[in-house]
Amino acid sequence: MNAGEKVSGGSEAHQYMVKLAFEAMKVTAVLNQGYQEPEEIFVITKLYPNQFANAEEAVDEALDKLDIEYIDMMLLHHPGDHDAEAYQAMEQAVEEGKICSIGLSNWYVEELTEFLPPGNDYARTGAE
Repeated sequence: MNAGEKVSGGSEAHQYMVKLAFEAMKVTAVLNQGYQEPEEIFVITKLYPNQFANAEEAVDEALDKLDIEYIDMMLLHHPGDHDAEAYQAMEQAVEEGKICSIGLSNWYVEELTEFLPPGNDYARTGAE
């Protein structure tokens, strides 16, 4: 299998690992070729629902595979079991300096309303 090659019939976790490995190779290649300094690249990645139960490990795995010291932005890909715990793990990673900013992607407004605490002023959607 070549990097970035589409996997058919594989498990979701396996497909994610292939994608993450491909992204890691692209980031590493850019840095190793001297095209950009690490501070000039804005790295965004996601936690997928199959990672929510072990979000702390998933954050560390992403850092290791991408071979970087911190992630500029990490998103919860969409709602799933253990999403609140995963978000709390990402908040902890922010406090530890592993992630600079966190957010949600692919959530319906109704899901955001249920997920986010009432009265917060940081919840914005692209639909506004």
